[in-house]
Amino acid sequence: MPSSSDTAEIEAAEPEAEPRPSSSAADDAAEITGDRGDDASAGTTPAGITPRTARRGRPPQSRRQAEQVRTRIVRAAAEAFSRHGSRGITVARILEQAGLARPTFYRYFGNTEEPLHVLLTESNERLTGGIRAALRACSEPVPLAIGLIDAYLGWARGHGRMLGPLFAEFHDPNSIVSGYRERALDDIRAAVREKFAELDRPAPAPLELDAALHLCEYLVFRISADGEPTPEVVADARLTMIRFLVLVLGTRADMAAALPVGGSFPTGPTGVGSSATSSTRRPDTADHSRAVR
Repeated sequence: MPSSSDTAEIEAAEPEAEPRPSSSAADDAAEITGDRGDDASAGTTPAGITPRTARRGRPPQSRRQAEQVRTRIVRAAAEAFSRHGSRGITVARILEQAGLARPTFYRYFGNTEEPLHVLLTESNERLTGGIRAALRACSEPVPLAIGLIDAYLGWARGHGRMLGPLFAEFHDPNSIVSGYRERALDDIRAAVREKFAELDRPAPAPLELDAALHLCEYLVFRISADGEPTPEVVADARLTMIRFLVLVLGTRADMAAALPVGGSFPTGPTGVGSSATSSTRRPDTADHSRAVR
């Protein structure tokens, strides 16, 4: 919850206003600077321009203050989503968390979905940006597999308590979260196909590519849902991704390159998470470079 001094500073910068839906970015900027060009006060000039007069009492809001208030509302919406899911977000719950008045909320957002859109857009950009960075950074199957799982793990770390309800609504077609997930997957599919074309490889079959992406999602949920995973758990997840991606999306040459990487394909009957696998040396950057030479 914000401190009393923070609330006093922001509320002092907020002029009294009736609730209204949010406007365009240009209108928001005009609202902040007090230059809307409407007939809000008397004294219209002959040219038909009405100069904006300063409101009495509270000082006008600066752009920095406006951004602080907007960010505060979005963070409060994230906390409400973490506790109640997308269907449980209400203006009252956001305001309770943010410590702001109702007119202040409607100065920036028209409804509860709008701050959630901000959160989900940032989430998608973080995930797809991480995936594209991983694809640009490597061209060999083993480091690529590790880059993908690390991109998903980095994305998960940025959500904190939001991660659980986010995964819970991924496959709900009636949830706003599901639509954002599909857009992210479309972007990732396109990026992977572009990478395969760049490497002169046949495009992966749609079903195989979706299986690989869904496995990434599942692994991240499995190891991150209860908090930050340990390095040992992350290492096991990487091994699983190496095995799966090489077998599903790779070639025989890719598999031969992956074999020397410690623990990727055990010679015995043990699997990931077993004592034998856990005791093997985990793949690192040095392992990759040796394996693909």
